[in-house]
Amino acid sequence: MEPFDIHHQKRTLEAKLLWLEKTKEVSPNDKKFILDFYKDGVSRGLSIARNIKYLILLSQLSGMIKTGLKNAKKEKIKDIVVKIEQSKYSEWSKKDFKVAIKCFYKWLGGGEDYPDSVKWIKASVRNAKHKLPEELLTEEEIKALSEQAEHPRDRLLCKSSMKAAAE
Repeated sequence: MEPFDIHHQKRTLEAKLLWLEKTKEVSPNDKKFILDFYKDGVSRGLSIARNIKYLILLSQLSGMIKTGLKNAKKEKIKDIVVKIEQSKYSEWSKKDFKVAIKCFYKWLGGGEDYPDSVKWIKASVRNAKHKLPEELLTEEEIKALSEQAEHPRDRLLCKSSMKAAAE
């Protein structure tokens, strides 16, 4: 029996592949490279979700690189990464985009190492967005919030977060 697909990943994958086949937003050459990269990912055992993510991100990347994915030079890739960094994407989405770029060009180069055009990309999430323990609410602050809450639901929420923090 097949496991339950709560996120409808197979259907999403089929829809994305059909879209890629029919769209005029991605050049025929880029479509071929994206589909070949997808097939390689499947053969390497990447999850359906990861393959969907790569299909989406590489399709977007193709739209950003007018000269074609294969012809992109380091400077053009830098411009794209700058655009991504300055976008309103979350830190995790920015990381995913940069990972997709690095993996795709590593695969395109056919080597074990990243090519110089993407080797410099740092695909990590900055800790600046994470809360340090001293930035979190103290037990006294949670109690004060609970006492000020007008609705019983809000008091209960404060008390449950205090209980969870204590565990």
